[in-house]
Amino acid sequence: MANSQKGLQQLMDNLNNITIEFGGMKINVKKTKVMCISRKGNNKLKIYVDRQQVEQLSQFRYLGSLSEDGKRFRAELR
Repeated sequence: MANSQKGLQQLMDNLNNITIEFGGMKINVKKTKVMCISRKGNNKLKIYVDRQQVEQLSQFRYLGSLSEDGKRFRAELR
């Protein structure tokens, strides 16, 4: 989590460098997603890993709860 696009990009760069340096692994950009949760209107992010842009989601489901950009988690029963 980060407070800005620049901060998130720095976190991603650091994570990518550490995984390569210490684990010899690579971040799978196809499986990596980013989402902006903000009360402000501007929620478009451009985050890159190895010069490939990470896909941005507007919502995702985690343990039965749906999160949407700009909104809080809401529980959904099935």
